[in-house]
Amino acid sequence: DRLDITGLEISPHDGLISLDELETNGFFAGGTALFHVGGGLALGGTADWATSTVEIGDDDFDVTLWHYSGEIWYGLPSVTRAQFYGALGVGVAQFQPSSELEDAGGDDETDIMVPIELGVRWVNDKADADWGALFQVRDRIVYGGEEDDKKVRNDWSVGIGLSLFIGG
Repeated sequence: DRLDITGLEISPHDGLISLDELETNGFFAGGTALFHVGGGLALGGTADWATSTVEIGDDDFDVTLWHYSGEIWYGLPSVTRAQFYGALGVGVAQFQPSSELEDAGGDDETDIMVPIELGVRWVNDKADADWGALFQVRDRIVYGGEEDDKKVRNDWSVGIGLSLFIGG
């Protein structure tokens, strides 16, 4: 028998993120909702949240970053309870400065993002999974605005998650 997940998967996750533009590392948290259509394919979306600080002059300011995306996932065929998978999507990366940073001239920014994820999913029962665990590595390729000094940046993360399967 092969592992073939069907139905809805809800997966909260967290881990470490490296924010390229801010040149800082920190923690992130988020969640994914997927609808498995069979044959290893799933459609869904992910939202991730991270906070950090930026240094301007002698002052540190808080910022919040959101990454939202719609995605296509594919799980490789597996005869065990472990499954390697990949995901590709499109979405936005949103930079929200604190009110203090806004007063100092910082602006909200929303940029186009292409997330790519590779990971492994382990489920409790390959015939009828109720829950599982994920290990994921994600690159959020963010395309900057029209300013000349902005370029493509990569917000990398490594995370773990818990999956709950509904209606499979």
